[in-house]
Amino acid sequence: MSEIVKTEDTLHGKPRVEGTRIGAKTLYELYKLRDMSFDEIAEQYPSITAEDVETAVEYMKKQDGDKAAAIA
Repeated sequence: MSEIVKTEDTLHGKPRVEGTRIGAKTLYELYKLRDMSFDEIAEQYPSITAEDVETAVEYMKKQDGDKAAAIA
């Protein structure tokens, strides 16, 4: 399982799956908006696993939760 990382020189510093150029937000949107399973998403991106997708989705959920808490 990979971690979610941010580096300035890749994807303009946006969170991504470590070792790839696959953005965490992209994976989250496929899961949330297109109602795809972790396995279905991983099939579309052979360089990552379903666990990587789950890690990205959980990361993005936490980011959304942090934003909501800051607004309240």
